[in-house]
Amino acid sequence: MARSSSGRAGELWRRRVLRVNAGSSESDSKRLIMTQAARQRAILVIFVVTVLAYGVSAQLGLQLIDPARKIALFWPAAGIAVGLMASVRTRHVPVVALAIFTAALAANLAVGKDVGPTLVLSLANAFEAMTAAFLLHGLDRNDRFRLTDLVSLRRFLLSTVAAVAIGGGISTFGLYLTGEVSAPLLSSWLVWVLGNGVGILTLAPLIIVATDRSYWFQPERPWETAGAITVLGAVLLVVIQPDRNAWYQLAPLAVLAPPLLWIALRGNTLAAASAPALTALAIVAGTVHGLGPFADAADGSASSFYAAQAALTTASIGSLAVHFLLLELQSRNAELSSLLKEAPLGLAFFDDEYRYLRINDELASINGIPAPDHLGRTITELLPVNAVRRSPGDR
Repeated sequence: MARSSSGRAGELWRRRVLRVNAGSSESDSKRLIMTQAARQRAILVIFVVTVLAYGVSAQLGLQLIDPARKIALFWPAAGIAVGLMASVRTRHVPVVALAIFTAALAANLAVGKDVGPTLVLSLANAFEAMTAAFLLHGLDRNDRFRLTDLVSLRRFLLSTVAAVAIGGGISTFGLYLTGEVSAPLLSSWLVWVLGNGVGILTLAPLIIVATDRSYWFQPERPWETAGAITVLGAVLLVVIQPDRNAWYQLAPLAVLAPPLLWIALRGNTLAAASAPALTALAIVAGTVHGLGPFADAADGSASSFYAAQAALTTASIGSLAVHFLLLELQSRNAELSSLLKEAPLGLAFFDDEYRYLRINDELASINGIPAPDHLGRTITELLPVNAVRRSPGDR
């Protein structure tokens, strides 16, 4: 009797376990299906957004083509493409590349280009953006690229140079094979490199920063930043006036430098990335319509054309470099202030020689560098960003 009751109890327990496991498996299956559906929706959204953004920017670029030279002073679609590539996770890079190829294909066919050159240009644009994404993301397959300091800015600049060089090579060689290139190959390659390079340097940082939610609500002086951007807009309206002999058009960078530096030094990262993009759009729009300091480019002046590209590149790189340099100096100052606050209270009562020895011992406990080896080293070497605290006895 006891055995039969225990057998029935065991059977009931096994059935209960099976029901629980079945319910768990069913919930896991539903969760997996929901996750896959969410990923598919994310891929579709990324594809559609990329196609629309690239298509709109390509149409904008066609409206800003230099009327005399029939080439783009800067190609905003390249900046949009690289910015989106850097903003997505690595697993979504092929989706963005396919969207760029599709949008470029549609944009070139819409203006009446032949199929051969259209395929070449679409492949070159997609491969250029993929090259930039590979160099920016590196081996990190999960995270997105973030523009936060001078190191990331340097990486972005080097990636841009490599990407436009490779993309320009693909487009030039492909168009040469299809018989579309009549100018020297080096000149055709340089046109692509400069136009796409300026587009990436001016617009991609804005896309990278704007798609990162951590930059949306930075508390650094919002009203002052808004005022500085308003001043920049007013200065741009003055600079692109039709009077070419006005004093403010003789040195446009000198006139634009104060508001750009104001935004870079006092504004947040989003404002520092927005200012060069706004400047580029205003200067290019004025130039192709014969307005502003580089209006001679609309009449076929090569020097004004290249001067405009150089000015936009300088404004973009300079603004971001000044902003990130200030952030790094503030970070170093905070580290030094923290070190001084944590120094022993009795340090103030020691003589100079003993105080010097104690300070070096404190530094040695932070950076692991023996105190006698501090002589001749810089603050950067003595106070690394991610220093591991060690005791002087670890030397």
